Amino acid sequence: MADDAAEIAPEPSKLGTREYWDQVYEREVGNFDERGDVGEVWFGMDAVESVVDWIQDDARLPKHLSVVDIGCGNGVSLVELARVGFKSLLGIDYSEPAIELARKVAAADELDIDYQVFDFINDDVSALQNDKNRFPFDLCIDKGTYDAISLAQNSASARAAYVRQVHALCSQAVKPRPPSDDDDENADEEEEDDDDDRRRKLSPRTTGLFIITSCNWTNDELKAAFASHFTTYAVIKYRVFEFGGKKGSSISTVIFAPKPPSEL
Repeated sequence: MADDAAEIAPEPSKLGTREYWDQVYEREVGNFDERGDVGEVWFGMDAVESVVDWIQDDARLPKHLSVVDIGCGNGVSLVELARVGFKSLLGIDYSEPAIELARKVAAADELDIDYQVFDFINDDVSALQNDKNRFPFDLCIDKGTYDAISLAQNSASARAAYVRQVHALCSQAVKPRPPSDDDDENADEEEEDDDDDRRRKLSPRTTGLFIITSCNWTNDELKAAFASHFTTYAVIKYRVFEFGGKKGSSISTVIFAPKPPSEL
């Protein structure tokens, strides 16, 4: 259970290597070509839908914001965001077969999502830009990538580099974008929901958020791991189950806001 995870990195395994993921996605590309199977959705669709629901319903983030999925795999998270109206979407992964699969999945649904082969730990994040998606990004998401990095050899240094890279990727995204038709739609929805205290009413200026989902780290462990560069903004709650007298959930999702450079 995620809430009972030890406060140390897991032992290194093949899941922390590029070779393993290349083999996985080469196989899944073949399965998609033969049967249209998008492959495994890590942590299940409930985790994907919970994040998408939070972005839409709790945070009420406007749909013109730029989104980058770090370690996108088959791209299902971005597919779901595209289906609810987000348009400036970029998926990155260091596995070329993963990017090949993600492009095929998006094309099959006729969705305009950009994907790039990118080594997040070692490449320059400021290079992540094109006509639609430009560094820095308004919203960064990760579902399982930090977990995979935690399974690599010398994971402590890789995890520290990851934290710095994510901060650089979203920390400067504070300027509002030009208004769009989506903003008018969001404004209408907010007027209808004025009495719903459960929902946050975030300004279009509230950008630069980072959402991470993990099955290896608890909420508290994630908060501690990113505390040097981020403050905790929110936590997504999942169904809690009990086993052996202990309570926990199988996954954890924490939303972070980057600290300003002066606080680092």
